[in-house]
Amino acid sequence: RLDVMDFATPVTTVDSLSTNTDAHIVISADGKFEQLAYQSDNEFTIEINPVAEGSGEQSSLFSETKQYQGQRLTLNFQDIETRAVLQLLAETSERNIVVSDTVQGNVTLRLRNVPWDQALDIVMTTKGLDMRENGNVIIVAPAEEIAARETADLEARQAITELEPLYSEFLQVNYAKAVDLAALIGGDGSGSVASNSLLSERGSVGIDDRTNTLLVQDTAERLQDIRRLVRTLDVPIRQVLIESRIVVVNDDFSRDLGLRFGMTNVQENSSDGLIAVTGTGEGSNTIVTSARNNLETTGTPFP
Repeated sequence: RLDVMDFATPVTTVDSLSTNTDAHIVISADGKFEQLAYQSDNEFTIEINPVAEGSGEQSSLFSETKQYQGQRLTLNFQDIETRAVLQLLAETSERNIVVSDTVQGNVTLRLRNVPWDQALDIVMTTKGLDMRENGNVIIVAPAEEIAARETADLEARQAITELEPLYSEFLQVNYAKAVDLAALIGGDGSGSVASNSLLSERGSVGIDDRTNTLLVQDTAERLQDIRRLVRTLDVPIRQVLIESRIVVVNDDFSRDLGLRFGMTNVQENSSDGLIAVTGTGEGSNTIVTSARNNLETTGTPFP
Protein backbone atom coordinates (compact mmCIF):
# COMPACT_ATOMS: atom_id res chain seq x y z
CA ARG A 1 0.00 0.00 0.00
CA LEU A 2 1.17 3.50 -0.86
CA ASP A 3 0.13 6.39 1.38
CA VAL A 4 0.03 9.49 -0.82
CA MET A 5 -1.92 11.90 1.39
CA ASP A 6 1.06 14.27 1.56
CA PHE A 7 0.94 14.96 -2.19
CA ALA A 8 -2.13 17.25 -1.86
CA THR A 9 -4.29 15.24 -4.26
CA PRO A 10 -7.71 13.61 -3.83
CA VAL A 11 -5.92 10.24 -3.63
CA THR A 12 -5.20 8.95 -0.14
CA THR A 13 -3.90 5.40 -0.71
CA VAL A 14 -2.97 3.13 -3.62
CA ASP A 15 -3.10 -0.65 -3.24
CA SER A 16 -1.60 -3.11 -5.72
CA LEU A 17 -3.00 -6.64 -5.62
CA SER A 18 -2.44 -9.76 -7.67
CA THR A 19 -4.87 -12.62 -8.18
CA ASN A 20 -3.44 -15.56 -10.09
CA THR A 21 -2.30 -13.96 -13.33
CA ASP A 22 -4.39 -10.78 -12.92
CA ALA A 23 -3.33 -7.50 -11.34
CA HIS A 24 -5.66 -5.10 -9.48
CA ILE A 25 -5.03 -1.51 -8.50
CA VAL A 26 -7.32 -0.03 -5.83
CA ILE A 27 -7.20 3.75 -5.53
CA SER A 28 -8.92 5.42 -2.57
CA ALA A 29 -9.81 9.10 -2.89
CA ASP A 30 -11.74 11.71 -0.92
CA GLY A 31 -14.06 14.48 -2.07
CA LYS A 32 -15.26 15.14 -5.59
CA PHE A 33 -12.89 14.22 -8.36
CA GLU A 34 -12.73 13.34 -12.04
CA GLN A 35 -10.79 10.46 -13.48
CA LEU A 36 -9.21 9.51 -16.78
CA ALA A 37 -7.64 6.15 -17.57
CA TYR A 38 -5.86 5.30 -20.80
CA GLN A 39 -3.11 3.04 -22.06
CA SER A 40 -0.30 3.88 -24.46
CA ASP A 41 1.76 0.89 -25.54
CA ASN A 42 2.77 -0.84 -22.30
CA GLU A 43 2.07 2.14 -20.04
CA PHE A 44 -1.29 2.44 -18.26
CA THR A 45 -2.06 5.91 -16.89
CA ILE A 46 -4.74 6.92 -14.41
CA GLU A 47 -5.36 10.63 -13.86
CA ILE A 48 -7.39 11.80 -10.85
CA ASN A 49 -8.04 15.52 -10.49
CA PRO A 50 -10.27 17.48 -8.11
CA VAL A 51 -13.50 18.82 -9.60
CA ALA A 52 -13.47 22.57 -10.10
CA GLU A 53 -16.40 24.70 -8.92
CA GLY A 54 -19.24 24.79 -11.44
CA SER A 55 -17.91 21.87 -13.46
CA GLY A 56 -21.02 19.84 -12.60
CA GLU A 57 -23.12 21.88 -15.02
CA GLN A 58 -23.66 20.45 -18.47
CA SER A 59 -22.42 22.80 -21.18
CA SER A 60 -22.95 20.54 -24.18
CA LEU A 61 -25.59 21.34 -26.74
CA PHE A 62 -27.10 17.92 -25.95
CA SER A 63 -28.00 18.99 -22.41
CA GLU A 64 -30.80 21.27 -23.65
CA THR A 65 -32.91 18.39 -24.89
CA LYS A 66 -31.92 15.51 -22.64
CA GLN A 67 -30.97 15.08 -19.00
CA TYR A 68 -27.91 12.90 -18.42
CA GLN A 69 -27.40 11.12 -15.11
CA GLY A 70 -24.64 8.62 -15.84
CA GLN A 71 -21.31 8.33 -14.11
CA ARG A 72 -19.01 11.17 -15.07
CA LEU A 73 -15.78 10.52 -16.89
CA THR A 74 -13.06 12.26 -18.88
CA LEU A 75 -11.91 11.06 -22.29
CA ASN A 76 -8.87 12.32 -24.18
CA PHE A 77 -8.16 10.28 -27.30
CA GLN A 78 -6.81 11.08 -30.72
CA ASP A 79 -7.69 8.97 -33.74
CA ILE A 80 -9.04 6.08 -31.67
CA GLU A 81 -11.32 3.42 -33.11
CA THR A 82 -14.99 4.14 -32.56
CA ARG A 83 -15.59 0.57 -31.47
CA ALA A 84 -12.90 0.95 -28.78
CA VAL A 85 -14.59 4.07 -27.40
CA LEU A 86 -17.93 2.25 -27.25
CA GLN A 87 -16.25 -0.64 -25.46
CA LEU A 88 -14.76 1.80 -22.92
CA LEU A 89 -18.19 3.36 -22.31
CA ALA A 90 -19.69 -0.09 -21.80
CA GLU A 91 -17.09 -0.93 -19.17
CA THR A 92 -17.50 2.42 -17.40
CA SER A 93 -21.29 2.25 -17.28
CA GLU A 94 -21.41 -1.51 -16.63
CA ARG A 95 -24.06 -1.70 -19.34
CA ASN A 96 -24.41 -4.29 -22.08
CA ILE A 97 -23.62 -2.59 -25.40
CA VAL A 98 -23.79 -4.52 -28.68
CA VAL A 99 -22.04 -2.81 -31.61
CA SER A 100 -22.93 -3.65 -35.20
CA ASP A 101 -20.21 -4.95 -37.52
CA THR A 102 -20.88 -2.00 -39.82
CA VAL A 103 -19.60 0.49 -37.22
CA GLN A 104 -16.20 1.54 -38.54
CA GLY A 105 -13.82 4.49 -38.47
CA ASN A 106 -11.87 6.42 -35.87
CA VAL A 107 -12.75 9.38 -33.70
CA THR A 108 -10.78 12.05 -31.86
CA LEU A 109 -12.35 13.42 -28.70
CA ARG A 110 -11.51 15.30 -25.57
CA LEU A 111 -14.26 15.27 -22.96
CA ARG A 112 -13.81 16.36 -19.38
CA ASN A 113 -16.16 15.37 -16.57
CA VAL A 114 -19.18 14.46 -18.68
CA PRO A 115 -21.74 11.71 -17.96
CA TRP A 116 -21.07 8.52 -19.87
CA ASP A 117 -24.50 8.59 -21.54
CA GLN A 118 -23.80 12.08 -22.83
CA ALA A 119 -20.44 10.91 -24.17
CA LEU A 120 -22.24 8.04 -25.91
CA ASP A 121 -24.67 10.45 -27.58
CA ILE A 122 -21.81 12.68 -28.71
CA VAL A 123 -19.91 9.78 -30.27
CA MET A 124 -23.02 8.45 -32.02
CA THR A 125 -23.97 11.87 -33.37
CA THR A 126 -20.45 12.47 -34.63
CA LYS A 127 -20.27 9.13 -36.45
CA GLY A 128 -23.89 9.03 -37.70
CA LEU A 129 -24.89 6.22 -35.36
CA ASP A 130 -28.10 5.49 -33.50
CA MET A 131 -29.11 3.15 -30.69
CA ARG A 132 -32.06 1.13 -29.51
CA GLU A 133 -32.58 -0.33 -26.04
CA ASN A 134 -33.86 -3.87 -25.70
CA GLY A 135 -34.23 -4.67 -22.02
CA ASN A 136 -30.84 -4.01 -20.42
CA VAL A 137 -28.98 -4.19 -23.74
CA ILE A 138 -28.05 -1.16 -25.87
CA ILE A 139 -27.72 -1.86 -29.59
CA VAL A 140 -25.54 0.61 -31.53
CA ALA A 141 -25.54 0.69 -35.33
CA PRO A 142 -25.54 3.23 -38.19
CA ALA A 143 -28.76 5.26 -38.26
CA GLU A 144 -29.55 4.13 -41.81
CA GLU A 145 -29.19 0.49 -40.81
CA ILE A 146 -31.54 0.85 -37.83
CA ALA A 147 -34.11 2.73 -39.94
CA ALA A 148 -33.99 0.06 -42.65
CA ARG A 149 -34.35 -2.70 -40.06
CA GLU A 150 -37.38 -1.05 -38.45
CA THR A 151 -38.98 -0.50 -41.86
CA ALA A 152 -38.51 -4.17 -42.67
CA ASP A 153 -40.03 -5.16 -39.31
CA LEU A 154 -43.05 -2.94 -39.97
CA GLU A 155 -43.58 -4.44 -43.41
CA ALA A 156 -43.29 -7.93 -41.94
CA ARG A 157 -45.93 -7.15 -39.30
CA GLN A 158 -48.23 -5.73 -41.96
CA ALA A 159 -47.79 -8.87 -44.04
CA ILE A 160 -48.63 -11.03 -41.02
CA THR A 161 -51.75 -8.93 -40.39
CA GLU A 162 -52.90 -9.45 -43.97
CA LEU A 163 -52.53 -13.22 -43.58
CA GLU A 164 -54.00 -13.42 -40.08
CA PRO A 165 -57.35 -15.28 -39.91
CA LEU A 166 -60.59 -13.37 -39.36
CA TYR A 167 -63.06 -14.07 -36.56
CA SER A 168 -66.71 -13.07 -36.19
CA GLU A 169 -68.31 -12.02 -32.94
CA PHE A 170 -71.72 -10.74 -31.83
CA LEU A 171 -71.55 -7.88 -29.34
CA GLN A 172 -74.79 -7.16 -27.47
CA VAL A 173 -75.29 -3.47 -26.71
CA ASN A 174 -77.45 -2.93 -23.64
CA TYR A 175 -77.55 0.81 -22.97
CA ALA A 176 -76.07 2.69 -25.93
CA LYS A 177 -77.24 2.60 -29.54
CA ALA A 178 -75.52 0.05 -31.73
CA VAL A 179 -75.41 2.46 -34.66
CA ASP A 180 -73.53 5.04 -32.55
CA LEU A 181 -70.95 2.49 -31.40
CA ALA A 182 -70.52 1.27 -34.97
CA ALA A 183 -69.65 4.81 -36.02
CA LEU A 184 -67.04 5.03 -33.25
CA ILE A 185 -65.58 1.67 -34.20
CA GLY A 186 -65.14 2.99 -37.71
CA GLY A 187 -67.95 1.56 -39.81
CA ASP A 188 -71.39 2.69 -40.88
CA GLY A 189 -72.98 -0.73 -40.58
CA SER A 190 -72.81 -1.43 -44.31
CA GLY A 191 -69.35 -2.98 -44.26
CA SER A 192 -67.33 0.11 -45.25
CA VAL A 193 -64.37 1.12 -43.11
CA ALA A 194 -63.35 4.69 -42.24
CA SER A 195 -59.76 5.90 -42.35
CA ASN A 196 -59.54 6.35 -38.56
CA SER A 197 -61.18 3.03 -37.81
CA LEU A 198 -60.41 0.46 -35.15
CA LEU A 199 -61.04 -2.11 -37.85
CA SER A 200 -58.30 -3.48 -40.03
CA GLU A 201 -58.48 -3.18 -43.80
CA ARG A 202 -60.23 -6.54 -43.94
CA GLY A 203 -62.52 -5.92 -40.96
CA SER A 204 -66.21 -5.02 -41.05
CA VAL A 205 -69.05 -4.23 -38.66
CA GLY A 206 -72.78 -4.81 -39.07
CA ILE A 207 -75.78 -3.59 -37.06
CA ASP A 208 -79.02 -5.34 -36.10
CA ASP A 209 -81.38 -2.55 -35.04
CA ARG A 210 -84.05 -4.95 -33.81
CA THR A 211 -81.83 -6.53 -31.13
CA ASN A 212 -79.36 -3.61 -30.85
CA THR A 213 -76.44 -5.95 -31.63
CA LEU A 214 -73.12 -5.45 -33.42
CA LEU A 215 -71.72 -8.09 -35.75
CA VAL A 216 -67.95 -7.55 -35.97
CA GLN A 217 -65.54 -9.47 -38.17
CA ASP A 218 -61.82 -8.87 -37.81
CA THR A 219 -58.54 -10.27 -36.48
CA ALA A 220 -58.24 -11.43 -32.88
CA GLU A 221 -56.17 -8.40 -31.86
CA ARG A 222 -58.64 -5.91 -33.36
CA LEU A 223 -61.59 -7.75 -31.81
CA GLN A 224 -60.00 -7.39 -28.39
CA ASP A 225 -59.70 -3.61 -28.87
CA ILE A 226 -63.32 -3.36 -30.04
CA ARG A 227 -64.60 -5.37 -27.07
CA ARG A 228 -62.73 -3.03 -24.74
CA LEU A 229 -64.31 0.00 -26.43
CA VAL A 230 -67.84 -1.41 -26.20
CA ARG A 231 -67.35 -2.41 -22.56
CA THR A 232 -66.20 1.12 -21.73
CA LEU A 233 -68.94 3.03 -23.56
CA ASP A 234 -71.94 0.73 -23.08
CA VAL A 235 -72.90 1.95 -19.62
CA PRO A 236 -76.19 3.38 -18.30
CA ILE A 237 -76.53 7.14 -18.26
CA ARG A 238 -76.95 8.65 -14.85
CA GLN A 239 -80.51 9.89 -14.28
CA VAL A 240 -81.79 12.48 -11.83
CA LEU A 241 -85.33 12.25 -10.39
CA ILE A 242 -86.98 15.65 -9.98
CA GLU A 243 -90.30 15.91 -8.09
CA SER A 244 -92.46 19.04 -8.12
CA ARG A 245 -95.78 20.12 -6.63
CA ILE A 246 -97.96 22.81 -8.23
CA VAL A 247 -100.40 24.83 -6.09
CA VAL A 248 -103.07 26.97 -7.84
CA VAL A 249 -104.36 29.96 -5.85
CA ASN A 250 -107.50 31.94 -6.88
CA ASP A 251 -107.94 35.39 -5.39
CA ASP A 252 -111.74 35.35 -6.00
CA PHE A 253 -112.45 32.28 -3.89
CA SER A 254 -113.93 32.62 -0.38
CA ARG A 255 -115.66 30.38 2.15
CA ASP A 256 -117.88 31.46 5.07
CA LEU A 257 -118.08 29.61 8.31
CA GLY A 258 -120.62 30.58 10.98
CA LEU A 259 -123.62 29.58 13.13
CA ARG A 260 -127.24 30.83 13.11
CA PHE A 261 -129.19 30.19 16.31
CA GLY A 262 -132.86 31.06 17.01
CA MET A 263 -135.39 30.48 19.89
CA THR A 264 -139.07 31.35 20.19
CA ASN A 265 -141.15 31.45 23.41
CA VAL A 266 -144.56 32.97 24.21
CA GLN A 267 -146.02 33.47 27.73
CA GLU A 268 -149.11 35.19 29.23
CA ASN A 269 -148.77 37.90 31.86
CA SER A 270 -151.23 38.96 34.56
CA SER A 271 -152.95 41.62 32.42
CA ASP A 272 -153.76 39.31 29.51
CA GLY A 273 -150.69 40.48 27.68
CA LEU A 274 -148.07 38.45 25.81
CA ILE A 275 -144.40 38.13 26.52
CA ALA A 276 -142.67 36.82 23.43
CA VAL A 277 -139.00 36.02 22.88
CA THR A 278 -137.73 35.14 19.44
CA GLY A 279 -134.38 35.02 17.75
CA THR A 280 -135.58 35.56 14.18
CA GLY A 281 -137.73 38.03 12.34
CA GLU A 282 -139.82 35.21 10.91
CA GLY A 283 -140.62 34.02 14.44
CA SER A 284 -141.83 37.50 15.41
CA ASN A 285 -144.16 37.68 12.41
CA THR A 286 -145.60 34.25 13.20
CA ILE A 287 -146.34 35.21 16.85
CA VAL A 288 -148.06 38.48 15.92
CA THR A 289 -150.14 36.93 13.12
CA SER A 290 -151.23 34.00 15.31
CA ALA A 291 -152.19 36.31 18.20
CA ARG A 292 -154.36 38.52 15.98
CA ASN A 293 -156.16 35.55 14.49
CA ASN A 294 -156.85 34.15 17.98
CA LEU A 295 -158.26 37.51 19.17
CA GLU A 296 -160.76 37.54 16.33
CA THR A 297 -161.95 33.98 16.94
CA THR A 298 -161.59 33.40 20.70
CA GLY A 299 -161.22 36.87 22.11
CA THR A 300 -157.78 36.03 23.53
CA PRO A 301 -154.32 35.86 21.97
CA PHE A 302 -154.25 32.17 22.76
CA PRO A 303 -156.20 29.49 20.96
